[in-house]
Amino acid sequence: MAQGKVEICGVNTAKLPILKEEEKEALFARIKQGDKQAKEEYIKGNLRLELSVIKRFGASNENPDDLFPTIYRVDRIRSFQVVEEHFHVPYAKRFEEGEFRKRVQFMYGGKLERIKFRYTGPSVEAVLDRLPTAEIISADNEGWTIRAEVFGKGVDMWLRSQGDYIRLEEVSYGIG
Repeated sequence: MAQGKVEICGVNTAKLPILKEEEKEALFARIKQGDKQAKEEYIKGNLRLELSVIKRFGASNENPDDLFPTIYRVDRIRSFQVVEEHFHVPYAKRFEEGEFRKRVQFMYGGKLERIKFRYTGPSVEAVLDRLPTAEIISADNEGWTIRAEVFGKGVDMWLRSQGDYIRLEEVSYGIG
C-alpha cells in the first residue's frame, strides 16, 4: 500500500480532489446554470466525505439512520468552533423541540416510526406517561391496543423491559 493511500470501497481517496469553499461556490453557481461537468466535479469533490461515512457505518454497530445525529449531549462535546455562517429557516419549517422530545426515547435518533402494540400490564397510565404521543385505539377486559410515534430504536429497550406485558403488533417507517 502506498503511503498516504486510504482505500474505501475500492476507491483510492488520496487521488480525490479536496474542494476549497470558493471552488464549491463557483461549481454550485455553474450547476444552477445547468453545467453537467460542474456537477460531476462537485460530486467527486464530496466523494471523500461520502466514503468516510460509508466506512464509519459499514463496519460498526451504529445506526445508519443516524448518519448525522440530531441529538447531542452537551457534557460529551469536547470542542466547537463558532463560524460566521448563517441560514434562514421559515417559521413553518422550524424545528419544534417539544414535538421532537415527545417522540425521542433514550437519546436515540433515527427515522420517525409509528408503533402499535398490545399492553396487558397493570397500569396503562405508565405507558401513556412514558410515551407522550401514545393513544389508546382500543381496550377490552385483557388490555389495551396502543399506537405511538417515536424516533429511532430507543423505544425498543423500553418495550422489551416490559416483558410479557407488551406484544408489538406493527411498525411503520418513514411517516411524517
